[in-house]
Amino acid sequence: TSAMIKFAVQRPPGRLDTINTGLKMLNWQGDEKLQKYGFVIDPNRIKTNARILEPPQVLFGGGKAVAPRFSGRWDLRGQTFLAGNEAPLFSWGVAVMPSQSPRENIGKPQAIQFIKTFLAAYKSHGGNITGDPVWVNGISDEAKAVETLYHAVGNKNNVRPQMMMFILPNKDVNRYLRIKKSCDCRYGIVSQCVQAAHAIKNSGQYHSNVLMKFNAKLGGTTCRVALKTAGHFTRPTMIIGADVSHAAPGVAAPSYAAVTVSMDKAAARYNAGVQTNGHRVEMITTKNLEDMLRPQINHWMQNVSGGRLPDHVYYFRDGVSEGQYTNVLKYEVADIKRIFEIIGETREDFSVKFTVVVAEKRHHIRFFPQPGTKAADNNGNPVPGTIVERDVTHPHEYDMYLCSHKAIQGTARPTHYHILMDEQNVSPDEFQKFLYEHSYQYQRATTPVSLFPAVYYAHLASNRARAHEDIAESQRRERDLGDPSKSTSKEKLSAEHVKPLMLIPEVNKMRYAMWYI
Repeated sequence: TSAMIKFAVQRPPGRLDTINTGLKMLNWQGDEKLQKYGFVIDPNRIKTNARILEPPQVLFGGGKAVAPRFSGRWDLRGQTFLAGNEAPLFSWGVAVMPSQSPRENIGKPQAIQFIKTFLAAYKSHGGNITGDPVWVNGISDEAKAVETLYHAVGNKNNVRPQMMMFILPNKDVNRYLRIKKSCDCRYGIVSQCVQAAHAIKNSGQYHSNVLMKFNAKLGGTTCRVALKTAGHFTRPTMIIGADVSHAAPGVAAPSYAAVTVSMDKAAARYNAGVQTNGHRVEMITTKNLEDMLRPQINHWMQNVSGGRLPDHVYYFRDGVSEGQYTNVLKYEVADIKRIFEIIGETREDFSVKFTVVVAEKRHHIRFFPQPGTKAADNNGNPVPGTIVERDVTHPHEYDMYLCSHKAIQGTARPTHYHILMDEQNVSPDEFQKFLYEHSYQYQRATTPVSLFPAVYYAHLASNRARAHEDIAESQRRERDLGDPSKSTSKEKLSAEHVKPLMLIPEVNKMRYAMWYI
């Protein structure tokens, strides 16, 4: 395992040496069968010309802009969030979850000190807090702990809780999923989990990292790109992201579809809908798209565009192979267009144009910029904003590779963007700038991310969907172990036997919060 990890995090010079060593071992030039057919493979790397896009400035509260340039990182110290929580936080609580191992537990004084400094950090970042938390301690059963905290907070404040926080003793994923299931689906309340080990250390960096998620769940916005023109778009524009996650082979768990929709004019915040999608079915079903998208489109019209439909819709799809591109257009895009047509059939302003993009990271393309040039960072990776649109791209279709992030370890993997449809005729320069700048708007990071945020959020939401399964915990554990005698019969694998997820209640605006982040 250690050797595998060591290989996986090789920096570009080491990775290139490994590739060259492998080429020598293959000895294609001496292969008799290749020679017989006159087949010659060039052992040299393809050389191409790349472009480096100008990095944007990042805007925080008070109109303060940060210019990370090509460092690929900025600091939250001294910054206030672009927008704090929508409503003052006064009805909330903290549950300290115990462990059977005394070494993993956090003491009550340490927990109180952590929350005290956590709140001070939130206020320094622009958070609005008017009430102290209610505390619950020593309840090991997750469902009981959530229920107890919910009632304790509600009884004290005579109003539903706005947020519930949990200090966990370890990284037990089953405990985490049970807490999220109760908070998301049973009570409709956003929640935040933190690790006891980090709470004990009580570092300012950890506070800021958690607070980006905490603030986003309460309706706030960490940052957005600073614009030279008024508004991100020259026309009402909606961004939709979609992803489908699948269980490991041999496990009879359903596939989970997630659809995200931008919820402000800058496309910094996104809602998400999730649902089961059969077993290992990649195309999102018509019913799922209807159930997940239609409420979000109506919410977007009420809160972003003043009641009108968007003029332009970007649809970003993750995780589909080249052989499925036609199906994305034939089924998913056709279904989405039909939803817009139904909503807009009585409107004179109906004229929605689509740009459809597949974002793919499962490929083996790597870029090795010339060492010592401005194209390479200090690890030998391409600097953020490096874009390649020739030589290694499709000879006839519209695609590109964008390295928008700074790889801290290993060799950077660029994201491959393939444009399947562009009814709006967005210029390549405008589209590339749009892709790169939005990577700076990911709400839980102080770096540009490698994947377009709409897709990144859909990936997070589809993974969280596991917690919303309407199934007993004992059954889920047994199934996820992948026992062929109990879990993988053809009957249980069929789509007809996949149950829908538990729904998020329509309370506290929970369905339109960034609950998944």
